[in-house]
Amino acid sequence: KSVTSRGKTKQELEEVKKFFRKKHVQNAKMAIKQSLENIEININFLEKNEKEVLKWFKQNQQFL
Repeated sequence: KSVTSRGKTKQELEEVKKFFRKKHVQNAKMAIKQSLENIEININFLEKNEKEVLKWFKQNQQFL
């Protein structure tokens, strides 16, 4: 897993983009693209499901 795989906010996405804009990473373009896509997937998942996931955790915390 990459360092960026846990990114989950738009701010984190922008920070990663900004970081890689400053670096010469020609050989890693695909990996960076995939990392950015993973952050976007995480953002979208949370936007759609955060309330439901939090509700589930609250209801099932005794089992965790």
